[in-house]
Amino acid sequence: GIAKDVADEIRAFAKANPDKAERTVAIIGRAGALYPFFRNSALLKHLDGKTDNIPVVLLYPGERLDDGGLRFMGQLKPDSDYRPRIYGDP
Repeated sequence: GIAKDVADEIRAFAKANPDKAERTVAIIGRAGALYPFFRNSALLKHLDGKTDNIPVVLLYPGERLDDGGLRFMGQLKPDSDYRPRIYGDP
């Protein structure tokens, strides 16, 4: 699915550019376009451990409710089962 495609792209870049992989960050934007078919939390969970240690930043169109909860544009109940670090205003 989507997470596999993203992970494959990141790994392909790392393999093709081994000298740049250590200085690379993958940034995912416009993930809100997947709503309501795919939750961003599912994307992050499925990417975990599959990016060859390249950090992934997801630009998230929502609000942070506490240390581990995000709510997508006020539409869904917050998913508080995030393993990744969350940055932004609580």
